[in-house]
Amino acid sequence: MIYPSATYNRDLLHGGDLDLAQKNFGGEISDWIDLSTGINPVPYVIPDLPPALWSRLPGSALEQSLIQAARRYYSIPEAYDCVAGPGTQALIQLLPRLYTPSDVAIFGPTYAEHEHCWRGAGHRTKMVASLSDILPAARIIILVSPDNPTGSIASGSDLLALQQMVRARNGLLVIDEAFMDGFPEQSALSALTPDHLILLKSFGKFFGLAGLRLGFAMGDKQTIPKLKKQLGPWAVSGPAAYIGQEAYQNTNWIHQTRQRLKQEMTRLSELLGKAGADLVGETDLFTLVKHEKSAVLYQHLCQNQILTRPFSHDPALLRFGHPANERQWTKLQNALRAF
Repeated sequence: MIYPSATYNRDLLHGGDLDLAQKNFGGEISDWIDLSTGINPVPYVIPDLPPALWSRLPGSALEQSLIQAARRYYSIPEAYDCVAGPGTQALIQLLPRLYTPSDVAIFGPTYAEHEHCWRGAGHRTKMVASLSDILPAARIIILVSPDNPTGSIASGSDLLALQQMVRARNGLLVIDEAFMDGFPEQSALSALTPDHLILLKSFGKFFGLAGLRLGFAMGDKQTIPKLKKQLGPWAVSGPAAYIGQEAYQNTNWIHQTRQRLKQEMTRLSELLGKAGADLVGETDLFTLVKHEKSAVLYQHLCQNQILTRPFSHDPALLRFGHPANERQWTKLQNALRAF
């Protein structure tokens, strides 16, 4: 059986591994509801694709069209440079290679790949809980906002303080805004200048197309070109670039999706509260709760073919994504009532 445990390999605690869940708890894959990821379960409908996208390399015109659509969607100031990559995970893995081994402060616990990638590239990482915890030697600071898994969003004053800190140390502030699409007015883009800053954005989570592998890095005009060089030519496939630029321009879908996700956020927190779970944090794509019998609840839900996300750093926590339809909402409700 799979239990939330500090002894588990970090890879087993990534969300989305239905094959592993099925192997341990049975049932058909089609029976399972995957609530272990923070991905919009009602994805953007893929448009008809020109056949040539599959038979030739993506051209510079399509790449520029994608970048311009992303600039408008994210309201990226002109002073910022921007590069597209095959998912933010690829960008997270590349960034540490641009710097000599340094002291890195990471606000957390948070998305584990940040620490894993910086440490794997020879950097010295330290998890911090507040600005006062950041040691003077730390030149690189990493913040996830909204945080994964708590959903907390950094204040404008904290963002400014962090940028001033790395500026004085000739360092770098990395802000991962993979879950910011529902709260665009709270993006660091509106508060910070691009110097000593890399800001990451994910396409797949809000648009529900994680398999597309599309993400963006934006920041100063010294660091972004280095990332472009590391990515090399044709970093984003033609189909991904085409779908991305189409989706970013579909303002009706974007508005309707933001409204739906906010309504579902309220619905999910109320449902989990009735099941005896305490709300710890939330975004419009996931809800984090604490339960005194979290491990038993996790197993119970798996036995009902519902996969959630446990955390090794705190076994009392469970993160729930959104069900995709009324059938899934009903199945989750019935499983929680039976617990």
